[in-house]
Amino acid sequence: MAAVSDGLRDIHRHQEMPQGLAQEVERFIREERSHTRAHRLYNDRLAAHAPSRELEHRIEAVMRPMMDWPLPTRLALASALEHLTAVLSTEVLRADSVWLSPGETAQTRLWRWHCQEELDHHHVARDVMVAAGVGRIRRSLALVSALLFLSTDIMAMLWHLLRADLAAGRIRGWRLAAQGAKFIAGALPSLARMAWHCGRYAVSARC
Repeated sequence: MAAVSDGLRDIHRHQEMPQGLAQEVERFIREERSHTRAHRLYNDRLAAHAPSRELEHRIEAVMRPMMDWPLPTRLALASALEHLTAVLSTEVLRADSVWLSPGETAQTRLWRWHCQEELDHHHVARDVMVAAGVGRIRRSLALVSALLFLSTDIMAMLWHLLRADLAAGRIRGWRLAAQGAKFIAGALPSLARMAWHCGRYAVSARC
């Protein structure tokens, strides 16, 4: 979010502002702030059953040094993270999605709302990055970095949550293994589609 607003200010100082970009960035920042509040409320509820605050602090500690990176790198990383989030959101919102339980709960409604807003505004970080003249090599390297960061973060979160469930007796090992195997088999087509979209992002001249 900070990289996008910083990028907009830098564009304004050095060149003519693309039409409508400032309004899109304003909407992007407003919606990202809403997402941050929703994440904190979600994690506060989750903290009663799992170490969600510990994970949140770990992510913040990893992200903090990135604030000092050069602006083009920060923009490339912001765009890459928004792209990955949008790709995942597309899969979550599919009718045959394996990423959410089929039942209608407060949690699934929250995630669907979040995913739809990500799809509606993910192009804003890309548009700011393109207007700022960030090159393809930096963009591709940022995508790889974002993919590694996001994958590691998801795996760490999953490990902590599963360990907490096992320790509390909410699920048994054999059942967890069976559910894991079923999920992996069902997720393969989704993972293939996501890999294809990431490849397009890396090679496209305009993302």
